[in-house]
Amino acid sequence: MSYDIELRQRVIDFVESGGKKAEAARIFQVSRATIYNWLSRDSLEPTPRVPSEQKLNKAALLEHVKAYPDAL
Repeated sequence: MSYDIELRQRVIDFVESGGKKAEAARIFQVSRATIYNWLSRDSLEPTPRVPSEQKLNKAALLEHVKAYPDAL
């Protein structure tokens, strides 16, 4: 889930104006780890998600089924 940039900026402004991170987490309903992450970054823009490799290679499965059609 990606948070809106406006929300990110409001959280950062709250913390930088003297608010506690735990209090900001309760008020804005985000985790403290997320707040620490936002504070350590240069930009508040969301990072693009890189798709991970699937556990099951569908092309290899198709070849296996073709080679062994009676296998369970």
